[in-house]
Amino acid sequence: MEILVNQIGYTPEEAKFAYIQADSVDAAGKTFSVIEKDSGKCLFSGEWKKSVEDAAAGDSYCYADFSEFRGQTGTEYVISSDVKTGSESVTSFPFKISSNVYDDLYFSTLNYFKLSRCGQGVCHTGKALVYGSSEERDVQGGWHDAGDYGRYVVAGAKTVMDLLLAYDCSSESFTKFDILAEVRFELEWMLKMQREDGAVYHKISCYHFCAFINPEEEKDQLVLAPVSTAATADLVGTFAYAASYFEDIDVEFARKLTEAAFKAQAYLD
Repeated sequence: MEILVNQIGYTPEEAKFAYIQADSVDAAGKTFSVIEKDSGKCLFSGEWKKSVEDAAAGDSYCYADFSEFRGQTGTEYVISSDVKTGSESVTSFPFKISSNVYDDLYFSTLNYFKLSRCGQGVCHTGKALVYGSSEERDVQGGWHDAGDYGRYVVAGAKTVMDLLLAYDCSSESFTKFDILAEVRFELEWMLKMQREDGAVYHKISCYHFCAFINPEEEKDQLVLAPVSTAATADLVGTFAYAASYFEDIDVEFARKLTEAAFKAQAYLD
């Protein structure tokens, strides 16, 4: 049994909750405390609320609301409770409360894209064989996938849209990260994945997933998977949406995206 907290941390003025599995113990009505870890001081206390069903987790949880603990920041806090396992009180893992608590996560997440750019180091430099033929194509670029070094149009399109929609919601949050330049890197690779008739190859990878090696160590033949409806349709929507972001930056690139979207749609039709 454990008290579940956001181990990344909390911001001072926002909602703050902790949870405990209701099936393990009837915590409702018992007290919890926010403790400054270094000093051991109790800075806030309250009662566990009655259990709520979490359908996604398939379980019920009592929750502690310490949103009213505002205005204080510190390196580490813990949630302690008079709920006990045997003779010992249950205590959470340490967590931070800070106005910039998400900064490291934010920049690490965005920096992932730059680190996962294919071809920025000496990796996957050869041409790809079109599956089932002797044709070879140059399709360098794009982001390596999270779990392997394949590059997938569908996953890439989804990620491009996520980044652009995040930019729509909060463009001022990206002053230290050029999100449009990163998106463009993926879009330029997706252009290479489109066939002359408008169809889009689904992915590029080797025939077999490699072991846990660095990208420059993967030397097997690169292979272009057959075209797919999903990849072609995703390119249509992503390019049509993305084109407007580049009209004032690079009108020629915006035109390429629009033309490619129409060509892919014609193939689908």
